[in-house]
Amino acid sequence: MSHGEDWSFVFERVATMQKKTFSLGKMTLAAVGTISLVTLASWVWQSADAVVPVELIGEWHTSNANYSDRSFEIDPVSIRFGTGGGTVTTGFIRKVSAVQQGDRTLYSISYQTDESVNEVCLYYETAKGKVIHFRNQERIAWTKD
Repeated sequence: MSHGEDWSFVFERVATMQKKTFSLGKMTLAAVGTISLVTLASWVWQSADAVVPVELIGEWHTSNANYSDRSFEIDPVSIRFGTGGGTVTTGFIRKVSAVQQGDRTLYSISYQTDESVNEVCLYYETAKGKVIHFRNQERIAWTKD
């Protein structure tokens, strides 16, 4: 077979190919698989000082009316802030440090967004249930769902 014949064979195969449709279920499965692999890779390459304590993991809300449309969520690799109006800011956790202060723990979480490295400091308390207070807003209590 000469090169010209090889190419005509390829073009003939391409011309007779049928379009294959993918179901929504298959596309969803592929997306979930991709997200799972990225999360797994993040856990594998996560440094020891970026380990998030299990008590912080979850979605947190407040009963304070001023923040009724706000929330934040911490998982083993990221922190997400629901900032109202359906907007969310996500950062990948780089470092977590803890300092025990009496009956509460001050956690400092350093995280990377697309734009910059940021830090959030929060107190975790168990005296009156499992509650978080941001260091800069200690009067507002956040509880986990």
